[in-house]
Formats: sequence, structure tokens, C-alpha cells
Amino acid sequence: RYATLRKFAPALIEALDFKAGRGSARTIAALRLLRELNGSGKRDVPPDAPMPFKKEWRNLVTEPDGKINRRLYETATLAHLRNKLRSGDVWVERSSAYQRFDSYLLPESEAVPIAAELGLPASADAWLAARGAELDQRLGRFSRLLGRGRLEGVAFVDGRLQVSPVRAAVPDEALDFADRLDATLEVAGIGTLTIDTAFGGDSFVIVPADDLGFALTPDEARDIATVGTRITAAATEQLPFSHPDLPEWTHYSFCQVAGPVEPLGDGFTGKNAVVIRPGKIDRSPTGTGCSARMAVLHARGLLAVGQPFVATSLIDSRFDGRIEAVERRADRTWVTPSIEGRAWISGTRQLMVDPDDPWPQGYRLSDTWPGG
Repeated sequence: RYATLRKFAPALIEALDFKAGRGSARTIAALRLLRELNGSGKRDVPPDAPMPFKKEWRNLVTEPDGKINRRLYETATLAHLRNKLRSGDVWVERSSAYQRFDSYLLPESEAVPIAAELGLPASADAWLAARGAELDQRLGRFSRLLGRGRLEGVAFVDGRLQVSPVRAAVPDEALDFADRLDATLEVAGIGTLTIDTAFGGDSFVIVPADDLGFALTPDEARDIATVGTRITAAATEQLPFSHPDLPEWTHYSFCQVAGPVEPLGDGFTGKNAVVIRPGKIDRSPTGTGCSARMAVLHARGLLAVGQPFVATSLIDSRFDGRIEAVERRADRTWVTPSIEGRAWISGTRQLMVDPDDPWPQGYRLSDTWPGG
């Protein structure tokens, strides 16, 4: 394959003007080095050559004597370049398919009226202010219910918040379904994808990791988050979501990049990475994501009622799920899932109010709070 790569790689690197932000500067440096080596005819890669690719590849390209293998270095750099082009971290000047990600965004003058028509805030500051007010309201309600002892499994004892652990839960309203199977989606900078969509308490677009070139390893998190965010947006635009009981719900909340499903005992297991807004990976396989994926697996005839499904994340955190029941309604097959997992308290915080404090509710100034 290296011989095939060499037929076009030198001309490709020489002809195209690759650009990147500061986070991918080493990728551009590695391409610049390859261009210099090709131009000079030198074969040896300098020992301080930039290695923008993942650690496992660095170990492969470096031989026992410390010398860098030219063939493996060039192959790894070009494979890494492919992933960066797909994620949008690297772009090609004057390209229509791999242009700078910012170029896909609307100018502010065009975005404002569209946001108003959709009922969205005109700016990020306005959105943050609204979310802050909503958070204050929810925390206030939580505090009132806690004071009245009306929070099941939660109590305030001796100045400490005590929460009873939940090992597994099956809420009455937990009815999920597969929406589209093997749908076609066009994503700028990536190409044509075959995806599934499903509802698992939230709306998901599910994409095979293999189709995106991901092995679902921790070092891929940033690239997965970038690609997943673009896929979610494209799916909402091209394949509006439909929920029989929630007609106003037409968007996709998350992208689940899913690894292959493999047999495990009496059931199956599969790794995933769930991309959440504004562009990061959940540390867990997510309960809603597992529920959505089980609905898809059941729709494909792969997962039966009562059959276990073990989901793992990029950091190998684990959820154990199964389908408890199935029903047919509104031309759909609805599944009732159960999810079992563990969570650990990593810290506590104590807030106090002095009776003489003239600002017991805190304060807001415009340096932090818009409109403060």
C-alpha cells in the first residue's frame, strides 16, 4: 500500500494548501516536513520530526534504535491528515468539500433574523442568561422540595446531602423506539453516511465508528466530538426527527458514534461515544444512548426481550441494559429498557449565608452576567 500511496501523496501535498488552527499546528508542520523531504530527495526523517498522530502510532514509527521509519511516518501522517480533514480541524484553501469550518456558518446579519424566526436567542450571551435564570429556578425548586422532605431518596442530614444509590431504574415513561434504519445522510467534509436514528428518552443519530475511521480510543475524543457535532446538525436539517407524542420535537440532540456489536455471554456488548453539546464526549455510554441503541438492535432482530446488552464508553465506563417489554403502537415498536450502572460522589461543596450579609442572594454585575 505504501507504493500506491507514493504514487499520489507527494503531488497531493505539494499541490494543496492545507491550513489549520493552533490546535493542529503540528499536523501542518508534519506535512511541511514531508514536502521538504520529497523536494530534497532525502530519505531519513529527522529525530525531532513532529508527530501529530496518536501515541500508539508514534511507538510504531519509531524503531528500537530511535530512528524514525520513513514509510510508517509518512503513512501515519497522511492517515492522521484524513481524520483531521473529516473533523474540520484541517482545511484546504479554495476547496468546496474541505473548506474552513467557519465558512459553513451564516454571517451575523443573516443569522439574527433566522434565530428570531425560530424563537432562539439572538446571541450566546442571551442564551447563557436564559439558562442561568432557568438553573436558578430549578435549584430554588430543589431546595424547597428538599426542605419539605419531598425528594425520594434524597435527604439533608446533619448539614450533609444524602442520596440513596440507584442500581437500576425503569421509569414508567421510558418508552423508546427506532425511527430510521439505514438512512442516507450527507455531511459536508465527510461525505455520504448510512445512519440510524432512534429515541431513547432523547433523540439520537447513530453512526458506525468504522465508517468514520474511528477505533473509539480516548485520544480520538476531540475529533469524534467535532465530527459528531456536524453529523447532529446535518441530520436535524436533512432528516427531521418525528415523535408521535411530541410533534414539536423535530431535532436530534446527540450523535452516538457506535462500535461494532459483539456477542457476550447470553447477550451482546458494544462500545460507543456520545457527542453532547457544545462539542464534547460524555464520560459514560449514557442511559438514553444505550436505550436508543437497544431499540435499534431490537428493530434489526438482534436483541430480544430480556437479553442483556453491555455498553462501554471511551474510558471503559459501563452500563448494563436490557429490554424489559415491547409494545406496538402508532405504527412503531416501542421498547421499555432498564439501565444499571454506578456513579461515585467526587466532592462536596458547602454554601453558607451570614445573617448580617447585605447580599444574601448574591449579586450580578455586567462583567459576568449579561444585563447585570
